[in-house]
Amino acid sequence: MILFTDTVMAEIDQSIAQKEPEQGGALLGAPDSNLISHFIYDEDAEVSHVTYLPSKRLIKAVQELEKQDGLQFKGIIHSHPGMMDHPSGQDHHAFASQLTHNLHMGRFIAPIVTRHLQNKKELKSHELALGDGAKLSCYQAHFSFDKTINDNHLSVTSCEVGLVCYSAAIKHLMDMLELEFDQVIEAKSDVLMINGLLHIARVIKTPLFELQIFFPQNFPTVAPLILFSEYQGKKLGLAQSINLTWSIVDVHPEKLGERLLPLIVKKIKETENATTGPKSTTGNSIYKSAKQRGNTSRAKETGLC
Repeated sequence: MILFTDTVMAEIDQSIAQKEPEQGGALLGAPDSNLISHFIYDEDAEVSHVTYLPSKRLIKAVQELEKQDGLQFKGIIHSHPGMMDHPSGQDHHAFASQLTHNLHMGRFIAPIVTRHLQNKKELKSHELALGDGAKLSCYQAHFSFDKTINDNHLSVTSCEVGLVCYSAAIKHLMDMLELEFDQVIEAKSDVLMINGLLHIARVIKTPLFELQIFFPQNFPTVAPLILFSEYQGKKLGLAQSINLTWSIVDVHPEKLGERLLPLIVKKIKETENATTGPKSTTGNSIYKSAKQRGNTSRAKETGLC
């Protein structure tokens, strides 16, 4: 299965699906991973209504990202006109060329974007919905040895796809935190390995504490790892692990905020009680008043999850 983050899907939707074909860009992710975590739109590609040729600028951008962030080039995504949701004969030649020049890849991920999805129920296992009736159809190409011709043969097949909605979960969590605290910001995002498994790391900061959230690539089926650190003066204290109550039914991104926020509030109250004695949190200027909470509107969830 090939996995796409919801952030990448949103970028693909805006850069490719909502424009006239053919458009395209590069897909990247951590080495030896099936997660597509980065997308680079090819603004300078040579395109027509029926052709897409990657630009030299895109190749340079991919090389820079591989060098700087340790990512690996996974393949090229591009759009097709009409209802042609599969690779063309010309695409097959392009896949063979890409694999020939990138023998270390093993396989070349080659999704096709089209804009004529009538019903999301029609989606197959190798397809994901984009905005306004568009969809992504995922294919992969690889060389295999054919004994009948005594040479390598290009195989192009559809491959199952999935969506990792970590960005939607973070967005919803931050909306909930903003109802409770002031000055909630997202500090950074990263991709890293933990115990040999790929995780997407996000950091959220408030004046009281910092959260480090590590999403496994099978989130939300599996709970993220959470580290919580309270500020002691201007310095962060030791990080504490927060164990979420999580089950197979928690498959919606908003469950993260619903499960995590009460545990955060509880930890802060415990610290206050230990240092100053029992005190109502509504008296603390860090917390928003009931009137402020009622006037705070949440941002809308992404339509991709």
